[in-house]
Amino acid sequence: MADLDRRMEELEQENSQQSGSIERIQFAIEKVAQRLDDVTRDLDMRLNELEARAARLEAGRMVAPPAAALVGAGSPTTVAPVVAKPSVSVSIPATMAPADHFSKAYAFLTAADYPTAQAWLEEFVKRYPKDKQADDAYYWLGETRLVQNNYPAAVQAFRDGLRAFPQGAKAPANLLKMGMALEQMGQKDFAKASWTKLLKDYPKSNEAGIAKTRLAGIKG
Repeated sequence: MADLDRRMEELEQENSQQSGSIERIQFAIEKVAQRLDDVTRDLDMRLNELEARAARLEAGRMVAPPAAALVGAGSPTTVAPVVAKPSVSVSIPATMAPADHFSKAYAFLTAADYPTAQAWLEEFVKRYPKDKQADDAYYWLGETRLVQNNYPAAVQAFRDGLRAFPQGAKAPANLLKMGMALEQMGQKDFAKASWTKLLKDYPKSNEAGIAKTRLAGIKG
């Protein structure tokens, strides 16, 4: 009986130790989950602020010039504004099919006629915001604005593409190029937020590797 009692006590001690270990593991898991939630909320807040600022800049019709035109050595986020040039006027038949419309816009793009491509793409997303090619159209619209150094408007196009097609094929590219446009504007924190979200949401995409390199190289 003495041996049995001793064995029972040993079993109770082992069970108590195991229970304590399980509780510690569960506590650690809960802390990690809470941390991930905090990081996600922080990213979402940053991107919401990013979108609001881009919208304000676009509403004011302010265009950021090339990076060399950034002014104010003590304030890297200060940008010398210039008035946006008026869009190219194009005549697009109302009866043109969406596929033909996009094909024409893309032809201007590949011909490096960026102002005309921009006008055609702007009209495409206006007419067909839910078309299967609208995901591509938003992205290429952002590219035409980016190559013309219209960074706030480029951010708006990439942002609009993400909103319309959050799981679209161009979502990783939109986040990558949005970050590049923001970096050119001197908005380093917002650029980081865009690339960090890209790594979080699309870690296996080709763009994720580029974003990781850009994050490693960005200063401040």
